[in-house]
Amino acid sequence: MAVDQQVRERIAEALRNAERDAAPIDPPTAVHSELDVVDAYEIALINIGLRRAAGAQVAGHKVGLASEAMQKMMGVDEPDYGHLL
Repeated sequence: MAVDQQVRERIAEALRNAERDAAPIDPPTAVHSELDVVDAYEIALINIGLRRAAGAQVAGHKVGLASEAMQKMMGVDEPDYGHLL
């Protein structure tokens, strides 16, 4: 774990507030350069869990960067994914 759970929860809250207020914020990595991909997915899951608790339902999942060419362009070695509510 690159950051502890409290940091993840604070970042998740900041992202929720930015979405609610339709206001941009600095990337979380600007303050927490030690964030890694596991942290990013865990932060996303915090917010998905809260939205599901409020009644949202997962309707599907999305996959990005599925092609090798796109992965090379973005400097990653696996696809990313997310939830569709």
